[in-house]
Amino acid sequence: MNAFGPRLGVAYQIDSKTVIRSGGAIYYQPPREDGNADNGIQGFGGTFGATGNFLSNGISFLTKNGITAFATQIQNLKPPIADPQTLTGNLFQQSPFFYYSKTGRSAYFSDWQLSIERTLTNDSVFRATYHGVVGNKLISRQQSLNQLDPKYWGIYGSLLGNTISSVINNPTVIAAGFKLPYATYPTNLQLQQALRPFPQFSGIDSNASGLNDGHSTYHALETSFEHRFAKGLYLIATYTFCKLISTSNGEDANRDTLGAVQNQYNRRLDKAVAYNEDTPHNIHIGYSYDLPIGKGKALLNNMPKVAQAVFGNWKVSGVHTYVSGTPLWISCGQNFFGAGSNARCSFAPGVSTGQIPLINPAWTWSHDNIGTTALGRIPYLNPAAFVLPANMTYGDTPRQMSYLRRPWTVNEDLALLKNFVIREKGNLEIRASASNAPNRVLFGGPNTTQSSADFGRITGTGNSPRTVQLGARLSF
Repeated sequence: MNAFGPRLGVAYQIDSKTVIRSGGAIYYQPPREDGNADNGIQGFGGTFGATGNFLSNGISFLTKNGITAFATQIQNLKPPIADPQTLTGNLFQQSPFFYYSKTGRSAYFSDWQLSIERTLTNDSVFRATYHGVVGNKLISRQQSLNQLDPKYWGIYGSLLGNTISSVINNPTVIAAGFKLPYATYPTNLQLQQALRPFPQFSGIDSNASGLNDGHSTYHALETSFEHRFAKGLYLIATYTFCKLISTSNGEDANRDTLGAVQNQYNRRLDKAVAYNEDTPHNIHIGYSYDLPIGKGKALLNNMPKVAQAVFGNWKVSGVHTYVSGTPLWISCGQNFFGAGSNARCSFAPGVSTGQIPLINPAWTWSHDNIGTTALGRIPYLNPAAFVLPANMTYGDTPRQMSYLRRPWTVNEDLALLKNFVIREKGNLEIRASASNAPNRVLFGGPNTTQSSADFGRITGTGNSPRTVQLGARLSF
């Protein structure tokens, strides 16, 4: 139904040094398997196993009998299931898998860009690009399909957390016209459970497939400078300024790190900058340089052979990475009585006016501030900026905050290489490389659970120490 995938590209040379390029495309992501094969048949009906009397000889059914009985079991358990006996024997108050009828259809992306390339010297070029990508029908496992409608907050209030038997004769419950889902529905369950869309289930698990209702928007300014190999030097430096907004946190919805949205009935409020992918500033520098020392080079060209062997044929290379931190979200513990998931905090009243900062004014980038609760451990986040909302109140902090982030990723990897020429056809290469060469200690992300004693504190590091590798290669 939607396999249309056009490609269009245009290039125009303005002059001998300047080229404009533009293009657009629609491309598709390969469809994912809908979870595991062993739960693909569950629907709302429960789990099914092979007929017991066939298991002893290692086969699930006999060909002469076919799978008629097995098919009947599935047919009898198709939703909606209201029969108490069937539910009790299978999935009553459990979380069955649900497979959206259109799950598995391919997500697709609309991609377009406009680039200007300019030759600066014979060996170097600068490029600037505007790049946009919109993702449609992305896999999303952020639904809460059996969430209680928050409209019941105003009708029943905190009675939602009481057992049905204790409130069924309460005037408020009677006035609201409450009825059991069916006559034999257990009254030892909470009132909020009986009011859910599927009261027979504690939840509904969409597993790996989720729903294909995710959407993303990406816009970026991408720039690069490239000095092609000349006079011993190759250099490429890139800078990208970008923003990614998404309702899905990753291609593999089964490994969604943030779980369901706060309110299933107003999911627009959960669209925010992407959890692990939105990094506004991205700087990458890579280079390789043959040092100009030795025979045929600018320095010490006429050195003796012994000095040539020691000082000549050195090369240094490196990769430097500097990337903005990913956005944060602040979790709280107010009671939704079944009408929400993954509760978030609210901003303190003074935050919107700027009177209360989000970052602790007393914070300093000192290694002494890394660790759990202890004297002198200053929180990175300002605890006074966030408050616990009342029960039955959704927090007003965003799902992820673009203006509150983890520390930057900073890393420099360096390598030094020396070539020794052994007669005409032999060569010995000795190399030393170091990851995180300056041995920087990077700060990890802060604790974002408002109820924690360590809330706001950075309790660990975010990188590994310097690693040095030595190697040698003999060619002949």
